[in-house]
Amino acid sequence: MAAERTLTTRELNRALLARQFLLQPSSHSVVDTIERIGGLQTQYAPSGYIGIWSRMKAFRRNDLTTALEHRRIIQGTLLRNTIHMVSPRDYWLFLAGTRASRQEWFRRITKKEYGELPIDAAAAAGIRPVLCRQERVGVGIADGFSRTTNGRRLGVFAMQYGPGAENAFAGVATAAPEREEQLSNLLNIIGRRSGPRSIISIG
Repeated sequence: MAAERTLTTRELNRALLARQFLLQPSSHSVVDTIERIGGLQTQYAPSGYIGIWSRMKAFRRNDLTTALEHRRIIQGTLLRNTIHMVSPRDYWLFLAGTRASRQEWFRRITKKEYGELPIDAAAAAGIRPVLCRQERVGVGIADGFSRTTNGRRLGVFAMQYGPGAENAFAGVATAAPEREEQLSNLLNIIGRRSGPRSIISIG
């Protein structure tokens, strides 16, 4: 039996770029290309279009838009706890493969500062988390929730440290009431790597 050959650093680099269609553009469909890549990170919505355009021979912006609208491509929080575009049949595979590590990571980073989080108690109290593909949208949802009760109920949005906070700034700015009778109580919680959390309250 012939001995296995170890690839050089350059060969590994070329193999990775080839798998990502960054050496030879893909002639497959949008769905097939994303499946062959193994999911495409889209924390920032426009990056998905740029990422696919740079990997396909003939890509039109509407190709991806239509695939998303028809659910041939979907988005979810998957690898590295970030938003990725994948096909529906790949979604459950990625979710099953990352669920345990994501849950362990979440428990580990929250236990140090907050202890055991009463997730079951929150669910029993009717607190339902809503995941958003962009922080500005999440702030808008929290703002809209509060406005439906004329500010009597608090809309809460939590985001990640750094880029997450920056992405939320536009939502915070537009959440300010335009008229005195438009009441909105909004609480934004920004995670920090260390030290106390920064809290922005608008009301």
